[in-house]
Amino acid sequence: MLNTSLRTSSFTKRLIEPNDNQQFDQIIQAQSGSQNIARSMTFISRSGNSAASVTTESIGTPRDDYVRYVDIKTEQKNENGEPLDFSSILKVWAKTPITPDGQSVAGQLFNDTLMGIVPKANLSKVARQELLGFMAEHQVYKPDYGKLKRVWRDGRSVYVYDVEVNTEAYVALLKKFGNLVNISRLENIRPDQYKNSPPLQFTFTIDVLSRQLVQVAYTGTDRKEQYSGFGALVTNAIPAKAISIEELQNRLQNLQR
Repeated sequence: MLNTSLRTSSFTKRLIEPNDNQQFDQIIQAQSGSQNIARSMTFISRSGNSAASVTTESIGTPRDDYVRYVDIKTEQKNENGEPLDFSSILKVWAKTPITPDGQSVAGQLFNDTLMGIVPKANLSKVARQELLGFMAEHQVYKPDYGKLKRVWRDGRSVYVYDVEVNTEAYVALLKKFGNLVNISRLENIRPDQYKNSPPLQFTFTIDVLSRQLVQVAYTGTDRKEQYSGFGALVTNAIPAKAISIEELQNRLQNLQR
C-alpha cells in the first residue's frame, strides 16, 4: 500500500467531517507530475436556528490557491430586513495574496492533499525506495494485523485494520517527502518537537487487488477520508482572471449591510 501510494499520479479524495449541527463535505481531485494541480468542491451546511449552506470551488497549485463561491443559502437579512442577494459575488475567482518577498502564503490545497496521513505522489523508483526505507527504519506506521478483517465494500474486497502512527517519525517523513516534491512548508519544523506527542490512531481500508488506500478513519471521531479515481486523467485550468481574497471578502461584507 505504501509503495502504491508513492506511485500515484492522480487521485480523488473525499473528506467527510460531520459535527452536531454542521456538515463538512469536500471532494478534491489532485494530479502530480506532468501537471501539479488540485481542484476541490467544498460543501458546508449548518442546521438549527441559523441554518445556512455554502458551496465553494478551489483550484490549487504548489504556489497559489484560487477560490470562488458557487452557492450561498442563508436566512440572514441585510440591515433593511431584505433577503441577501449573493449573485454579484458567485463564481468570481479570488487569489491568495503574495508576500513582499514574492512568495505566496498559500499553495495549501495542493500541498496538503499530497501530504496526507499517507503521502501520495508519482515518485521515481529511487525516491520511493528512500521513503519506504525511512518508514521501515523509523516505524512510522504500526499496523495491527492481529485484528485485520477482510470484507466486501462497494463491490470490492478490502482489508480493514487499525494503524498507529508515530508522530515524530511522521513529521520527519513529511519533511523528507516535501523535499522530494518541492514542498517547503515544513522546512522550519523540527520533528523532535513532537518527541513526546502521543501516537496518532487511524483505521485504514486497503483495496485487496489494487493495493490502494481507499479510506482513512480517524479513531474517536466521525472524520473520514475516502480515496478513489487513481490514475484518472484530469484536466484543470488555472483561472485567467482573479481578484484578491480581501476584495472578495469585502464584497461579501458589503452585501450584508
